[in-house]
Amino acid sequence: MSNINESLNNIGLKPKNLLITLIVVGVITGGNLWVHRNDAPLGTVQYSEFGFTFTHESGGYVFTGTDLGRTQSYTEGSYGVDFESEGFLEIGIYWFSDELVPVSADESILEANLDMKLEAWESIGESIGAQFSYDSNFVSSEKDGYDMIYALFELDFQDGIDETGIMGVWQCGERIFIMYIRYIEDYENSQTDILTLTEMWKRQLNQLKCH
Repeated sequence: MSNINESLNNIGLKPKNLLITLIVVGVITGGNLWVHRNDAPLGTVQYSEFGFTFTHESGGYVFTGTDLGRTQSYTEGSYGVDFESEGFLEIGIYWFSDELVPVSADESILEANLDMKLEAWESIGESIGAQFSYDSNFVSSEKDGYDMIYALFELDFQDGIDETGIMGVWQCGERIFIMYIRYIEDYENSQTDILTLTEMWKRQLNQLKCH
């Protein structure tokens, strides 16, 4: 212990002063961590509007809007981000009032909304000369304690590029949320493993919190 005290004295620090310094630094560091406790991690972007938050990697192209070009609000809107390098990844979120889509007697509100969005994408695919197909056997799951269903889909373009993706829907309060990913692992080889795709979608899904 005497050797440690002598070394501290040689560099101008007394043990008591060092203790005070360490306490002050600890208080400041702890205070900063508390103030920034809800900040997104470095290298990420956090979108926090309209009663939900979504955190994703930085460096992508962000787009927002509504299906009919109306101003975004708590009851209607969308948020998405594209990433492109050797392949392509798009993550998108829709939200809207649970009263916007009519529900028939033989389907649930989740089935009605997922059908509505997938059929709309099918029409868009036809309009651009691409073939859109999806698995109509929806998978049941849950999101933060809410019932959720999702479906796998494919978008095949005439140039031979094939996208695969997953789209899921759940209800949070009085709103419907739909989240999807479109993915191409590599433009040179656009075949995607379904397990890889599913795990990627679940990771993105976990980054969205409605409140």
